[in-house]
Amino acid sequence: MSPVCQLTTPEALARHAPGIRHLLRLHRDTLLDDASRSDSLTEDVELLWQNTAACMPWLWVFVQPDGSISAIGALSDIQPGRHAFLHGISHPAFRGAGCVAQTLGPLLQTAFDELALIKVKAEVETHNRGATGFCRRFGFQREALFRQDIAVSGLLRDVAVYSLSATRYREMMRPRMLSQSPKRADPRNHQPH
Repeated sequence: MSPVCQLTTPEALARHAPGIRHLLRLHRDTLLDDASRSDSLTEDVELLWQNTAACMPWLWVFVQPDGSISAIGALSDIQPGRHAFLHGISHPAFRGAGCVAQTLGPLLQTAFDELALIKVKAEVETHNRGATGFCRRFGFQREALFRQDIAVSGLLRDVAVYSLSATRYREMMRPRMLSQSPKRADPRNHQPH
């Protein structure tokens, strides 16, 4: 069974809600800028939870064997036939373990194959090497840079906007799909019984 699962029902969302809320609580300082951060942690997490829950069924999680959530991936602002935004966060204890990439991979497939989007966008803080590395590895191209765009813990940070077109996605995935397809038997080596 894959540790990555899509949350398509309210029951599935409710089952994983404690782990998702915990992960959102860990990331609240990086997900909300100073202007939108309230004095109440509960209010902040509730706001993030509502935004996350609104992404269902385009919400995927990476579930560890103990049931904890190590990564969340979601599509938001979906414009059918056009584009959507891709989001991913990881638990600090699992950074660099590939949980986010494993969670976002199926989301990209969903975006292009099921939703027939022509483009997926991602906003990434430029100092986040893991996120920028993911974008490069999956074929995203940087389209814009917003200097000092968000304030996090009193620091102004730059944000880059990356995008991946359906055409580029298929070009990038074709070699992977071919390398994973079963090898055909060579008819010259076939021995009759």
